[in-house]
Amino acid sequence: MEKKLTFFVLLLLLISCGRTPVYTKTVVFANNSWQRFNILMFDVPVTKGEPLNFKLKMKYTADFSYDVLPLNITFYTPDGETRSREYTFHLKNKNKKQPSVSDGDNLSVVFNIRKDMVLNASGICKLRIENKFSTYELPGIISMELLVARSR
Repeated sequence: MEKKLTFFVLLLLLISCGRTPVYTKTVVFANNSWQRFNILMFDVPVTKGEPLNFKLKMKYTADFSYDVLPLNITFYTPDGETRSREYTFHLKNKNKKQPSVSDGDNLSVVFNIRKDMVLNASGICKLRIENKFSTYELPGIISMELLVARSR
């Protein structure tokens, strides 16, 4: 019984680790600051009917002082559909702890944008990510990375 459980756990780990990214692109900000009207654009190759997970990884300095990150994210699909939504990503949980990973002097956190998103046509899906923070400069953000992987 113990051997079966060990085998099952190893198989599960192999399956979950085997999701190689379909697309990844990092945008690094000058002076560790994301300006309000610096809209991020990504061109993601997609295949009709293939479910994808879209995530956004934010790398930031330890002195980043905000609890939330408001964004507008728009998908322009290959078949001409537009899907847009306002997101408010929380950088601290209810206990005021950051769900971030430390990387020396910097931190990073991964936000889930869409899970199991299926598109109706193959081609290029354009993503537009707009910083909706109320100030012109958002200091302390080093980079934003879009991560797209097959979900199954």
